Amino acid sequence: MDEPNVEPVTDEPEVLNFDIETMTLGEIEELETLSGVPIGAIQEGMDGSRPMGGILRAIAFIIKRRENPDFTYEDAGNLPISQMGLGGAADPKEETPTGTGS
Repeated sequence: MDEPNVEPVTDEPEVLNFDIETMTLGEIEELETLSGVPIGAIQEGMDGSRPMGGILRAIAFIIKRRENPDFTYEDAGNLPISQMGLGGAADPKEETPTGTGS
């Protein structure tokens, strides 16, 4: 008897992959409308020079709606920042050892 095709359960949240090159023109227009920021400024703003909450919410909404047409802009506001793939607290395994003279 064949095993059912079931994905393993993990505690790690799905990380949304955002690549502007895969966006349709309609999605880019929607991103600009929802965020109130032109696409060029969005790309420049990723350096932390502008507030990103509204931009990240719009990006999450567009990406998640690709897989679930019922996903709403309000739903996007409830996603944890960890799903945006922006990194978080430093991994203790990657900390610089103390006493190295740097």
